[in-house]
Amino acid sequence: MWDLFFLAVFVGFLFIYIPGFAVLRAFGISRIACLACAPIVTIVAYSLLSILYEKINVSCSWAALVGPTLAVGLLLHLAFRLAARRCAADSGSGCGRKNAGVQEPLRDWLCFGLYALVGVVVTSCVFMGTFENAGSYVQEFDNVHHLNSIRAFVDSGIWSSLSSTLYPVNITDFPAPFSSGAFYPSAWHCVAALMVNALGVPIAVGANAANFLFVAVVFPTGMFLLLSKLFPENRAAVFFGAFVALAFATFPWKLLAWGPLYPNLAAFSLLPAALSLFISASDAELDRRKRFFAGALFFAALVAFAFTQPNAAFTAGVVLLPLCIQLVARFAGATSFPKGVSRAVRVAVACGLFVAAVAAAWVVLYRAPFMGGVTSYSWPAFADFSQAIANVLFVGSKETLPQTALGAVVLIGFIGALARKECRWIACSYVVLCVLYVTTASFDGPLKQLLTGFWYTDALRLAANMAIVAVPLAALGLYEVYAALRRLLKAAFGRMERHRPAAYAVACVVAIGFAAVNFYPFYPPDEDGSATSAFGAEKNFLHMAYGLGGVKMYGPEEMEFIEEVKSIVPADAVVLNEPNDGTTFAYGIDDLNVYYRYVSSYGGSDESDVSKTVRRSLDVIAFDPSVAKAVEAIGAEYLVKLDLDGRTDGNHFLFSYEEEDWFGIDRVDDDTAGFEVVLSRGDMRLYRIVLPEAS
Repeated sequence: MWDLFFLAVFVGFLFIYIPGFAVLRAFGISRIACLACAPIVTIVAYSLLSILYEKINVSCSWAALVGPTLAVGLLLHLAFRLAARRCAADSGSGCGRKNAGVQEPLRDWLCFGLYALVGVVVTSCVFMGTFENAGSYVQEFDNVHHLNSIRAFVDSGIWSSLSSTLYPVNITDFPAPFSSGAFYPSAWHCVAALMVNALGVPIAVGANAANFLFVAVVFPTGMFLLLSKLFPENRAAVFFGAFVALAFATFPWKLLAWGPLYPNLAAFSLLPAALSLFISASDAELDRRKRFFAGALFFAALVAFAFTQPNAAFTAGVVLLPLCIQLVARFAGATSFPKGVSRAVRVAVACGLFVAAVAAAWVVLYRAPFMGGVTSYSWPAFADFSQAIANVLFVGSKETLPQTALGAVVLIGFIGALARKECRWIACSYVVLCVLYVTTASFDGPLKQLLTGFWYTDALRLAANMAIVAVPLAALGLYEVYAALRRLLKAAFGRMERHRPAAYAVACVVAIGFAAVNFYPFYPPDEDGSATSAFGAEKNFLHMAYGLGGVKMYGPEEMEFIEEVKSIVPADAVVLNEPNDGTTFAYGIDDLNVYYRYVSSYGGSDESDVSKTVRRSLDVIAFDPSVAKAVEAIGAEYLVKLDLDGRTDGNHFLFSYEEEDWFGIDRVDDDTAGFEVVLSRGDMRLYRIVLPEAS
C-alpha cells in the first residue's frame, strides 16, 4: 500500500501546485512566490468550482477541478505573452510583464529546497514513521466526519462546502436521519478526495497523503516566504528557519492525532504564506503593481481560510494587528491633518480609533448568529495560571511535554526581535497569542468566550497559533546563537569573513545540533518506559492514534467482519447500526451503506421522526407497528452490531456515546423477536430484520 501512498502524494502535489503556479506565473510573479502561494489559488479555485458544479447539477471530479483551473492559468500565461510581444513590436522596446524575466538567486532556490527537504524528512520520520501501513487512520470523534465526508464526496460528485452532508441527495434513496446539508469548510476534504477520485486509493490513504502534503511541503515553503519577508537582509536567520518550522510539538503534530483537526491543520499550513502577502502589500518600498497583486492574493487567502477553517482568518487578524497599528501610526505621523495638533496626539488618536474599530468588529462577529455554534462552545480551563505561563515558556500545552531547548531559543529570538525595530511587531503578536492561550488554559467565563471563542476556546488550537508565530522567533534565536559563536571564533582566530567555509560550518553545526536535541525522540525513558522528550512522547501519541494495536473500536477483527457482511448483503441494502461501536467507520473506510453515519447531534429538531423511533424502540419492532412502519420507511433490511453487549469498555465506543440515545438498538440480541441471525463472530452480529406481517 505504500506505493499507492507515494503515488497519491506525487499526484496530490501536482494537483495543488501546478494549476495555481500556472495562474500566478501569468501575472509575472516570481517563481518561488508562485510555488509558495500556489495552494492558496488552487484551494480557492477548487472550492468555488465545487459550489458552482453543485448549483448547475454537474458531477465533481478531479478532472472537473484540475482541468479548468490549469486551463485558465495556461490561457492567461499565453495571453500575457502575446500581449507583451505585440507591445514590444509596436514600441520597439520591451514593455511586457514587469520583472517577469527576473531570476531568483540560486541561494534562494537552495534555501527554498532546504525547507521542503527538511519538511519531507521530518514528516516521514515523525508522522509516517508511526504508521503500521499507509492506510492507518485515527479512530476518534472528528475523524468520523472527515473520512465519511471524503466517501460522500467521491460517491456523489457533490464536493461543495455549502451543502456538506454524509447523505448526499443524489445517491441517498432513503429518508436520511437529518435534514439537508449545511455549510462546513471542506477544502481539506476536497484535496483528499482529489487523490481518491483520480487514483482509486483507499479513503485513509488519500487523507494521509493530503496531511503529508500540508505538513511536509505547504507549511514549510510558506514559512520560507514569510521569513524571507521578515528578515530580507538576514539570510542566516532564514536558513535556520528550515530547522525550526516543524520543531514544535503543538503544531503541526498534535493536530494530526488530537481530534484530529485536519481542516485546522490545512488552514494553519496556509497561514505563513498569507502573512507574507500582507507584509508585501503593506511594504511602501515595493511598487504599486507588486503591492496590488500581494493584496489581491491576501484576499484570496482569506477566501481559502473560509473554505478550509475560518478561524485561521482570525488568527491572521490577531497576528497582523500590531503591524497594522504600526502602519496606522506611521501614516498618522506623516500627515499634517489636523493642523495645530502634535504628532504624538495624532498617532495616539489614530491608533486608538483603529483599535476601537477592530474591537467593535470583533464583538459584532462574536455575536453574529452564524458564528454562534463556534463561539458558544467552551472547553474548560485545565491549568492554573503558573502552569499556563510555564507552558508558554517551554512551548507546550496539555498532553505535550516541555521543549526546554526550543523554549530557550524562542526566548532569545523574542528578545532579539524586540531589539530590532523592523521585527518588533512580530514579538508583540506573539505576546498577544500567549495572552489568549493563558486565558483559555487558566480561566473560564464570558471574557474567555469573547477572546478565544473563535477557536472553540480550544487550548491546542491556540497553542498551534503560538507555535506558528514562534517559528520566526526561533529562527532569529538560532541566528543569535550562531552570531555569538562567530564572535567567539573571531576573538580566537581572527576575521571570519576571510573563511566563509568556516562560517557556513558554524551555521550547520548550530542547525544540526539544535535538530539533534529537539527532534531526537529516544532520550533514556522513565522506569515505566514512557518517553521523556516532547518528540518521543509525540511519536508515541501518533503511534497509539494511528496504530491498530491494543483495543480499537474498529480493529482488524471488526474490519474482517464487515467484509463478510458486505459479501452477504446487497450493495444498496440499508444497514441499521449504532455508530459509536465503530460501525460509523464502516461507511467511510469500507463503503458499507450504514444508516447512522454521524455519532452526535441526535435528538434535535432537525432529526427525522423515523430515525428517533428506530434509535429508541427498534427492539420492540415485532410488537409496535409504529416501529415496523419506521423501519419500512427507511427501507432497512439488516442490523449490524460490533459489540453485542454494548459499552463494556470505554475504548470500544466513542466518547460521544449516550446510552439513552441508543437503547432501542442496544437491547437487540439473538433472542429479540423480529431479528434473524445471519452472521455471528464473537460479540459481532449481522441480523436480518423480519418485519411483522400486516394484520
